[in-house]
This record gives sequence, structure tokens and C-alpha cells, in this order.
Amino acid sequence: MAGTLLVSNIYKGTPAYRGDADQVDGIGVSPSLFLFCTALRRQYAFRHCLFGVEDGYDAERINGAVWVYAPDELFARGKIGFGDVGVQATLYRFYVETEQIRNYKVKVNRRQYNMLSSENMERMVIAGKKHLRPYPTEKIVGLTAYKLTTSLSREKEVAEDSEHKAMSALRTMLARSGMLTAELVNMVKVGYAFKDSGVKDAIVAYMSTINNDIEVCSRNISIALVLVHPPHTSGAEHVISVQKGMKHLNLRKRVYVEDVENSFAGSPIVRYSPDTLPTDIREKISALNILDINSYVDGLGLRQSENIYYIAEDA
Repeated sequence: MAGTLLVSNIYKGTPAYRGDADQVDGIGVSPSLFLFCTALRRQYAFRHCLFGVEDGYDAERINGAVWVYAPDELFARGKIGFGDVGVQATLYRFYVETEQIRNYKVKVNRRQYNMLSSENMERMVIAGKKHLRPYPTEKIVGLTAYKLTTSLSREKEVAEDSEHKAMSALRTMLARSGMLTAELVNMVKVGYAFKDSGVKDAIVAYMSTINNDIEVCSRNISIALVLVHPPHTSGAEHVISVQKGMKHLNLRKRVYVEDVENSFAGSPIVRYSPDTLPTDIREKISALNILDINSYVDGLGLRQSENIYYIAEDA
């Protein structure tokens, strides 16, 4: 997922002796970045935020950029750093980088498109306060629903593929014999004894895939997004957010991420504690937890990550 990172994939540093090196939250940083982190942490909005790097952290490295994250959120809010941000020439500046920034001065495919930079650190502190915000639920759906949609669509695609193969075989038979589909189907129904067993097999396969396709297309799936937030640093009980889609997803056609996003439009977000979480949701999460991440089970849903679930059921 480009431009952001799950908090669970961030290396949480521990303070260690590093000689004269500056560090924040146990991560070695450059002197300029140390000043930037210190200034940002003084802001009220970042009093609970931490700084870290991706897993695979090199303890000897002095970092020029760090992720900004809150332990009780699912995604890092973005990056801050001091380094080369030039497009065509070297240009060292303080910068804030997050998917929630759109810098239309550069092309979309450049890193600087999601970045604001300045030689003035205080300006970047202000930019951080404005743009380094928690990801809204609708943004999380856009980042994570791809695996869900491919899983929901696979059933339809398999039916279409089987139907295509069966139809190709049947067309070959029809071209050779000159019979009509309806008449052949009726002959199977009345128990006609075909001399060529391949003809009957092709007709039966065609009838089966057509009936299966009708069954698939009649299915409506209801989706609920469940976010299990990590425990808060203050010791408060962690929250489980549930948003149920108001529109059902029909498997008559391929399901896209936009379809899932639209199903949640206008749907309220309900927050539960572990004790008040509805039993049906609790049971499905428990069942999905025994599976690998990104495992989809028809009738249950998808375990997107350690903290994100898409609960599915026939509407």
C-alpha cells in the first residue's frame, strides 16, 4: 500500500547508548531531524505520537526521515524528515510526506507529489499539524479492500470460465450435428440415449454451469468493516470500530474497491469495547483469526491484517 505503512510494521525503538548521536524513541536521527521531531512533539496534537522506521531497522544507521504514528491507530500518519527533496537538482529541506498531501506543482508519479518542504522548520511543523492526521475509515477501505473484491469476484469469474469452456464444446457439437440447444437439453431431460456420450456430457456441463451462474448472480453480499484498535497508551480500554455497509454487493458482475467504498457511504461507525461487541461479529473474527492474513472464506469474510477485518454474509 503505497505512501503509508501499518503501525504493526513499524520498528518500535528502545533507548540505547549511541555516543554523541541524536535519537528519538530509540531511533538514531540526524541533528536537523532531531530538532524537527522535538518541535513537532511539543504540539498538543502530537503529544501521544511516536517516531519510528520500518522493520529491518539498522541500529547503526543515522536516519534522515521517520514515520509519525500513534500506537492506538492502524496506519502511520506519514513521514517527516530533512534531506534532498529536489526534483531536478539537489535541494536539502525539512519536509512532511503523506498520502493526504497533494502537491500539484510536480507530476503525480513523483515522490514530491505527496510532499511539502521548506528551509523553514516552523513552516513544516505547521504543515505537519495540518496534514499528519489519522486516516479516516473511507481511506482505510480504499487502501485495503482490493483483496476482498478479488475474492468476491473470483466466484463469478470461475463460473464464467466454466461456462465459456462448456459453451465452446457445445458449439462444436452443434456445428457437427446441426441441432438446436433447446432440443438437445430436452433430449437429456427425457433420458434420450445418445450414441456419442461426449454430446451428453457437453450438454450436462452447459446446463450445470448456467444454473450455477444464475445462483451466483442472485447472491447479494453484505459487508461490515471491523477495526480492532490497539490499546491506548494511557491505559484506557481499546476500541473496536464497526461500520456496516448500507448497500449490498451483488455478484452479478465483478466487484471493485469503489463498490465497497460506495456501500459504506453514509453508514454510521459504531464503537464497541471487547465486552460489548456483538456475538456474531466476535465469532466470525475468532474464526478468521485461525487463518493466515489475506485469507478469504465465503460466508465469513477476510482477515486483511492483524487489526482489520471485512465481515461478509449473504444478505
